[in-house]
Order: sequence, then structure tokens, then C-alpha cells
Amino acid sequence: MGVGVHRWWESVPQMARARRQRINGLAETMKRQKRQRRTRGRRRPSLEALESRRVLAAISVSIEAPELISESGSQTLRYTVSRDDTTFPMAVQFGLSGDAVYEVDYQVREGDRDTIRLPESASEDGTVRGTVIFEAGVDSIDVVVDPMNDGVTELDESVILTVFQSDTFGSIGGAATRFVEDMPADYFVVDQNNQLGKVDVVRGVIERVGFIDVFQQITDLAFTSTGDLYAISRDNLYQIELDAVTDAVSQTVFLGGHSVLNANALVDARDGDFGSTEGDLFIAGLSTLDLYLIDLETLDDTTQVNNVFPVFDIAQALADRAFESDYLSSGDLDYRTGGELLLSAMRMEDDSDSLIEIETPGANGVLDRGPSPIEDTGEPFVGVQGFSFDGDDSYAFTGRTLLSFNPFNRDFARETELTGRSYTLGETVSATGVIEGIVPPPPTVSFNTQISDPPDLSRGTQPTSWSMQRSQIQEIVLDLGFPIEGIPGDAITLTNLGVTDDDVDVEVPLTAEQMELSPAGQQIIIRPDVELMTAGRYQIDVSSQITFGEDFTLVGDSSNRFFVLPGDFDGNNSVDLRDLDTLAYWMGEPTAPNYVNLDSIGSITTQDAAVVEANFAGQIDLPGSNPEAAEYLDTDRLARALETLGHRTDVNGTGAVTPLDALNAINRIARGTVELNDWRFDVNRDGGVTPRDALLVINELSEIFSGQGSGGGGEGEPVGTLFTSDTSAIDSALGAFDEEGDFGSLF
Repeated sequence: MGVGVHRWWESVPQMARARRQRINGLAETMKRQKRQRRTRGRRRPSLEALESRRVLAAISVSIEAPELISESGSQTLRYTVSRDDTTFPMAVQFGLSGDAVYEVDYQVREGDRDTIRLPESASEDGTVRGTVIFEAGVDSIDVVVDPMNDGVTELDESVILTVFQSDTFGSIGGAATRFVEDMPADYFVVDQNNQLGKVDVVRGVIERVGFIDVFQQITDLAFTSTGDLYAISRDNLYQIELDAVTDAVSQTVFLGGHSVLNANALVDARDGDFGSTEGDLFIAGLSTLDLYLIDLETLDDTTQVNNVFPVFDIAQALADRAFESDYLSSGDLDYRTGGELLLSAMRMEDDSDSLIEIETPGANGVLDRGPSPIEDTGEPFVGVQGFSFDGDDSYAFTGRTLLSFNPFNRDFARETELTGRSYTLGETVSATGVIEGIVPPPPTVSFNTQISDPPDLSRGTQPTSWSMQRSQIQEIVLDLGFPIEGIPGDAITLTNLGVTDDDVDVEVPLTAEQMELSPAGQQIIIRPDVELMTAGRYQIDVSSQITFGEDFTLVGDSSNRFFVLPGDFDGNNSVDLRDLDTLAYWMGEPTAPNYVNLDSIGSITTQDAAVVEANFAGQIDLPGSNPEAAEYLDTDRLARALETLGHRTDVNGTGAVTPLDALNAINRIARGTVELNDWRFDVNRDGGVTPRDALLVINELSEIFSGQGSGGGGEGEPVGTLFTSDTSAIDSALGAFDEEGDFGSLF
């Protein structure tokens, strides 16, 4: 594209031009003397020139004993990361993964001070990606894992330390900070091989973004407030399309020459300093200690350079204040929090670079203080070629070292070594330690607890429930001691051991569709085929794939009642007279629970009662069961009760309604005590035995006798003998009727 760049030096006075020529000569002399001083062993940064050997240290990792530790003990897992070449400082990436969770099951610390860098949290895949920092001469670093007792029942959990390969990155030649509203700042650097990288300042990791494919070496970067990224070489200005990277090459737009000799420092112009507008840049170079403004303009999404001109003579301003002024730019410009411009500068006789602070009131520049050394206590820093100032989080880069900058007292300090040096991975790139867990408790087993009973009938509370009965087992619920992610196909076995100990065991097949795992992974609901759950004692086996401990077996006994016995509604391992209470409660009701419907046809009828009769007195060979009392297994009482089920007014179950049925009801009312199969006296099935039940019998007798004339009742007895037995009980009952109202009207 066409770029209009004014050759501003042709219009400046001859004296200024002569001064620049002298400084150019000084710059060349300074660079030559600096090179000579490096060869004499003076303290210089480890730049790319010193790495012509391309040292490829081999990195390995190991773990010391013990490799298995308790969660609640004082022992630690100690991993050692080693290298076989200690020539240079080096940062090596590592990751912590495994079953244990960072900052929940364990914490990490360094074996020696300032040797590891860790993120604030694990990455999305759960891996903790950190960095170990080797100083020159150091061959091993310890990473210490301290277990945390979280009080949670859990299994053994592994902690795996793995060494990763890092992106190779050269010595840093420039840096820039991208500010995004309500987001952490991003730090970008460029190395002396024109690789563009992004820096994780917490871990000291440089991740390659792309290669800037231009002829000259890129010497600095700058972001404008709009997020546009610009780069300079010694002669040219470029715009970098940060999000456009093809085949690892960043798309670059050439904007023309910038006319600043040996340029090496760039920053975006802010606050209208020196007459700038938004989007302009300030630039400085190695040849002269002057500040220039690059006037940029964007038209139709195309950026062009309008002008480049000097705005502040830094060397002259230093001299005017009697400060040392023989400095040259060493690599970067940036703004401090207060709005001042900071420039890193160097001169021949200093062991460190210096910081020059330029205040920018209005369109002018002011130097109220002289250059201050860029140094930490006892450690000078040279070749500071990148600033990334962001308020409290402010950094500088020299070689592969990250420096922190205090914006208040303007002090620098070594922060960490950055990744980028080449290395290879040794034979052992990972090591595993284990934090011993607590063996989970065995599963607990319950039956039919997930099935809801229908509402009670108006006659009162139903006598049994799904959790009590054993006529059917439709659900087996396993509550696990530790969550699982899935149910292995062969991990659960269900077996019918038979009614007696002599029976042959029969395995009940279970399919994946019959087993449901809860969302939390700690409950399994098994719904076996009810038709296959025939009478017998049962056993369930659960493998260690689910228990995470020993294999688990539950065999039916009198305590857990793991058996099936059709007709045993109260689950006491006996089909007896008490089970008839349940049949009587649901007789004729379509809403009865499935376990009462023994013939699986329609509502509860005498056909279901026939199944109870067929299994009456039946039991399972169940350890711990006691023989039933004879009164509950009386077959005569069973027969009478079944008759009453078929005909309610036949209270005594003789097969016909007679005055004795009314008398039995009246006597039961008079006694007032609860009896076995008390439902027989509750003729109207309203949940209580009252005079109305006796009247129902009397009314039916009246109809019978009316149909037969005055000659006799259903069993051949004359009407006159109806109240001949137990007259005191009858009188008592009749007295109760009289208190309620007209006795005769109840017929």
C-alpha cells in the first residue's frame, strides 16, 4: 500500500543533524564495548548468542519412598524432577493429574524456595499445570504433595506428576500488554527469532502464537486501546493480525518505514500526550535518546502512517537538569499507572539498565528525576527489552527472565525464569504416588422400599405394606458405600436357593435394563422379572467392581427376610390366619397393591384367597425362623374365615347365615376385645365392630325368614329361638341400640 512518511530530518536545523550523527557514533562505540565487556566476564543476560550450543538437557522425574501415604497422616509424596545438564537456568513444565483432586485431596509445595510455579486452579481436564524453575548449576527440584483430610469416604487416589515438553522460545526482544475490560490483562512477547508468544505470568510459561514472517528482526510490540497490535523492526512498522495465524505464521501488514534509526521501543500514545490522538504510537531507538510520535490514521479498515516526527529530546532534558545524559534506549516504553512514560535505557559504564521517567503534562515532557538503575538488591538487570505494566500487576522481561515491577517505589525484582529453552524428555517422564483412601462400607440392601403403597381405605389403616410383605419382591435396592460411574455387566448375581436346603440353586437372569443407577451413582435399583421370582430363599452377590472393597454377599434369613413366599403378606415367613387380614382389607378393591393380587387377574377375589389356602402353613427354610403358634395355623379357623370372606354376614363361617351369626356379632360387641381375624365381625367393613354390624346380620335373617314364612331360618331354627343364648349380652347390645334411636327402624 502507499504510505506517506515525511522525511522530517530534512527540515530540522543542521545542528540537530550533526548531534544525531555524533550520537550514532556513540551508539556504535557503546555496542562494541558492551560486547567486549561480555567476553571479559562482566554480568550480562543470557541472550540467544550464548546458546549457540543449543543445549538439550534431558528431563526426568522420579518419586521417593513412600509412594503410598495415608490421607490423615503426616507423610508426603515427594517427586524429584532432574536434568542432566545444568549450564543454564531453565523452566520445565509439569502436570499433576490422577484420581486425587487439587486443593481438595492434596496441596502442592516446593521442596526448596522459589523452585515451582503453580496456577490458582486446575485446568478444565482436572490437570494442574505448573513449572519447575532450575537455576544454573541446579540438577534437581523436589515437588512435595501434602494430603488433605477432607473427612470423606473415598478410595485410593493417585497423584501422577508428568513432565511436558515446552514450546521453544528465544530470548525476549519486546513485549506488550493487551487490556480487555473486566478481563485479566494478556501479556505478549516477541523473541529474537520473530516468534510471537503469550505469557502466563503466574506459571512462567510462554505459549507460541505464531511466527512474524518479516525480513528484519522485530524489536518491540504495542497494543492500541482498540486492541490492534503493532510491531517494529529497526526500520519498519507492521500491523499484526493476532487472530489470523496460518501454518503457524501470523498474518502481517507492512505499513512502511518509520524513519527512526535502530528503533527498539514502542508504546501506544495515551491521554493526548505530546499532541497525540487515539491510535497513535510513540517510538524510540538505539541511535538517539529522543521520543517520536507515529501519527496513524485508519480509513476503510486500512491503517496508514500520516507522519513521524520527534516530540521530546530526552537526552537534552536530562542535560538541562544536570542529570547524566549519555543513555540510549535499551528496549521498551510503557506507561506507569500514574500516566508517566517509562523508558528502559543503557550506557557503557553501567552494570544495569536504567529507568527514565517522563512526566507528560499537556503537550510537554518533564524530567523531575534522573535515570534510576533497574536492579534488585545485589542483582542488576541488563537488556530489559520488554515492559508490560498493568497497575499492581506490572512486569518486565530480560532474556528469559520475568521481572516484577512495583509501580509505587519503582523497584524491580526477579520473578521467575520463563519456559522456552530446548530440552528433551528422559526415560521416565512421569511418576505416580497414591493417597490411601478409606475402605467404603459394604452395600445395604432393602426390598420394595421404592414402591409406594396405595392410599388407605376408609375402613382404616392397611395391615401390611410393600416393605413388609414377601409374597413378591419387585425391587431390590442397593445403597452403595461409594459412588460408581456405571454398573458392570457381570457385577451382580441373583440366585434362588429354593424353599428347602435340599433344593437346587437357580440363578435369576438380570439384564442391564433391569438395573438402574441413580444420578449420584450411589444407589442401584434392581427390578427382576417377577414371574421368575418364585418361592424360595434368595441370595445376591455384588463384586468388588461395585463395592470397591471385598465382594459382598447377602443371603436371606429371619432378619433381612430376603425370600419370596406367595400369600405371606406380613413377611413373617408363614402363610397364616394373619395374612387373611390383608385379603379381607382389599377384597373387591381394584386399587389393591400388586402383591395381594396373587392370581394377577382383576381385583382381589376369592381366587386370591384360594392361593393363600393352598400355601397355608407354608414356610421357607430360613435361618433364625421360629415355628408359628398353632392358633395361627388352625385349618378349621381358616376354612371358616374363607367362608366369611365369600359371604360377610356368615360371621361364624358355617356356610349359612343363622341367628348364631348375629349372636356372635353381639357377643363380640359386648366383649369389646380385639380378636384374630377381627374383620369377620366388621360386617360392613367400616373399620370397627359396632351394633350396625349385628343389625346387618339381623336384617338379612329377617329377609330369609320373611321368604320362608314363620317356619324357620337358614339352618332350620325357628325365629323364636333367635335370642335364647346369652341374654345379658343381647340386653346390653339392645340398650346400646335404644340410645342411638329407634331400634325397629334399623330393620
